[in-house]
Amino acid sequence: MADIKVATYEQIATLLAQLQTNYSNIANSYYDIFYNTVPMDVNLQLYDDQGNLQKYLIPNRAKDFRYMRNGQGSPEGAVSAPIGTVYQDTLNGD
Repeated sequence: MADIKVATYEQIATLLAQLQTNYSNIANSYYDIFYNTVPMDVNLQLYDDQGNLQKYLIPNRAKDFRYMRNGQGSPEGAVSAPIGTVYQDTLNGD
């Protein structure tokens, strides 16, 4: 039989507060990450699995599209670009 870990009220309250912080931070940054047309980096703070507040700097979609590469066929070996660059195949639109 597996050992069952029992959490205290304080531990549960802490986890719920961290979850709420993560949700709020993502919800507040959602527009800037996906819909804002001004190229920018978005600061996002989230709690990780160990309860540590991590800070991330995420380029928004408008900034990503500045680095979009076009070409025909597969991008493997044919297109050089920074990691995470969007690649569009002009033959089929993929």
